[in-house]
Amino acid sequence: MFCKNCGTQIPDDSNACSNCGTFVNADDASAGGAVNAAENEFDPADFEKNRGIVSYYSFCVPFFWLYYVACKESEYGKFFANNAMILLIFPIVCSVVNIIPVLGWLVYGVAMIFYAVVWVMNFINAFKGHMKPLPLFLGNFKII
Repeated sequence: MFCKNCGTQIPDDSNACSNCGTFVNADDASAGGAVNAAENEFDPADFEKNRGIVSYYSFCVPFFWLYYVACKESEYGKFFANNAMILLIFPIVCSVVNIIPVLGWLVYGVAMIFYAVVWVMNFINAFKGHMKPLPLFLGNFKII
């Protein structure tokens, strides 16, 4: 079968796309019990080898390119380099809204709280080795 979001071919028994993390069945996403297939797509040896550097640079988002260079052959490293790139771009895009007085400031403040929560979630996922896409619309972007 093929992913309805990105068109990648996925095994028939998968719950989610290994490329973009989209759930195959909308009921799976709402059930909460389904496991994201993208979580287990990397080699455990890859995780053990690159865990330290990926976790560290997930904490230091602006240096995402360092672990992309250091872990160039690692699917685990590439996944979190992509997440870090998105987390680097998100506040820059949100800062445009900050130009608008009062309402823009409120929206920007809420967006930065959301950013902080997502940043912490991404760091925890990198440390634990869970390749979960970023929440909401952020997980749909694949830059690297």
